[in-house]
Amino acid sequence: MALVINDNEIVIHIPNSEANICAQKNGIKDRSVSSYYLSERRDEVLSFLNYCSADFYFDGAKTIRNMKPLYELIIREGKRDSFKKHLLAQYEALMEIEYKNLDDDYLKIESVELSDKYMKIFKEDNEKTFQNLLLGDMTKLVIKKLSNNTFMIYGDVEDNIQDIISRL
Repeated sequence: MALVINDNEIVIHIPNSEANICAQKNGIKDRSVSSYYLSERRDEVLSFLNYCSADFYFDGAKTIRNMKPLYELIIREGKRDSFKKHLLAQYEALMEIEYKNLDDDYLKIESVELSDKYMKIFKEDNEKTFQNLLLGDMTKLVIKKLSNNTFMIYGDVEDNIQDIISRL
């Protein structure tokens, strides 16, 4: 997995194996760590995130705006069967988010935890619903620093998404 740290953001490119099972492409075992690998950059990440003593929010509206066109493109290209759940879990997640009105506001993330090798962000049910939107090898998680004590997290689509989809 590629992890990029810039001045005001961390970008985590989500490999297929670290996506939720329902968001994985076919071809690997049904298993997921539901965390994000930090490689050898744990200390840098910890420092950037103010040692996890900050407030973290998830921008559901921005994530949905980024993900919906991706799902539509996958369907238009006839690649829906390339995914374990054929994108059904993603559309269920979108309906649940809309039903609970989670897309109207920022969702406060209760905790961000770092172990020696992994960062776990999504622990609560509503947070896991958003995590289901993030497709393996096609999406990235962006952690934007708003201040030393406030971070916004959202899902985005890989820059070369058209190439990725053409290889499915």
